[in-house]
Amino acid sequence: MRVFAGLFLAGVCTAFLACEASDDDDSAAGDTALVLSDNEACTLTAWARWTTAEPATSRVEFGAEGDLQFFVEDDGLVTDHELLVFGMRPQTTYTLRAVSLTADGTEIDAGEAEYTTGSLPFDGLTTEVDVHEPDLVQPGWTLTNILVDTMNQAVWAVAFDMDGEVVWYHVHGDELARADIEVTLVDGRNVLIGGSMAGGTSPVEVDLAGRVIWEGPVMPPDDTPTPPGAYHHSFKKLGNGNYQGLRYALDGNVYYDEVVELAPDGADVWTWEARDLPVEDPDFYAWGNAALLFDDVVYYSSRGHSAQYKVDRATGELVWALGEGGDFAPDPDHPRPWFHEAHAPEIQDDGSLMLYDNGLSSTNQSRVIRYALDEGAM
Repeated sequence: MRVFAGLFLAGVCTAFLACEASDDDDSAAGDTALVLSDNEACTLTAWARWTTAEPATSRVEFGAEGDLQFFVEDDGLVTDHELLVFGMRPQTTYTLRAVSLTADGTEIDAGEAEYTTGSLPFDGLTTEVDVHEPDLVQPGWTLTNILVDTMNQAVWAVAFDMDGEVVWYHVHGDELARADIEVTLVDGRNVLIGGSMAGGTSPVEVDLAGRVIWEGPVMPPDDTPTPPGAYHHSFKKLGNGNYQGLRYALDGNVYYDEVVELAPDGADVWTWEARDLPVEDPDFYAWGNAALLFDDVVYYSSRGHSAQYKVDRATGELVWALGEGGDFAPDPDHPRPWFHEAHAPEIQDDGSLMLYDNGLSSTNQSRVIRYALDEGAM
């Protein structure tokens, strides 16, 4: 299935690339008309259904005010057509047109219909775009979690378009979760929601219709802010179909993190314990907030130590530490070479590391910074 939303990952968010529909209207009469129905899981989406006498592709072009600038489509040849139309704004009337293409190139027009989207299921969310410079950004949507007036609330995954308007959402239950939920697009069509889920609930993977595709391990009760065994912050799907997470662990009275690779059935495949880091106080919790798992190494981000760590997966041994007092010499010409309480590290294609530097209150400034790492000079 090909939809009008391709994807790329950028920073801690995910963007969907919108495709524009063409003006081609060389069609033949269809056998049935387009029928639209609500999708209760997300009032900004609708099901489009129609049938054709012979197998053909499926495509729905849509837009507000009669401008059919977007589309969703599926190249499979079928007679019973069903597409989820998504990417519409709240409380807006859209025109939708269904077309099919047979194997010999004949276009079948299934007609047009109007659809008015519903309101958002949460109150208090206001958005505003202060500056938009299209030449400086990659076009698309931004997928993230949101919080309104609190650090603990139900899990809301939301996609915003380039104008800051909500064009998709998923509400996952009523239980109160923490602010550190990670939301990512996986496999081009599903949304993974995990990390810091409420006690008694699980990380989940849902499709864009809101249907649960996968459920992870059930989180322990929220008896403390850091319940042992609970996954927090970083939760991703790996290329091999497994999942990776960051998990609280407790040894006596000492907290530490575990970076874990999970099989789809929730079983641990591989675990690294962040207990032997080169720090002054090993009993101080490192407050990990991200992990990047690769075939041979794992990267671990410690907010508490203001450091990034690279670990050999086969041996579990530390390869290097990046940060003030670590294994790399700072750039002598940079006025502020080190980061503090960093988040969201990313390894770039050239091997450099980019992260979000929270900064210190004395600097009154946060920033994104990218490091070129000369491992041979350590």
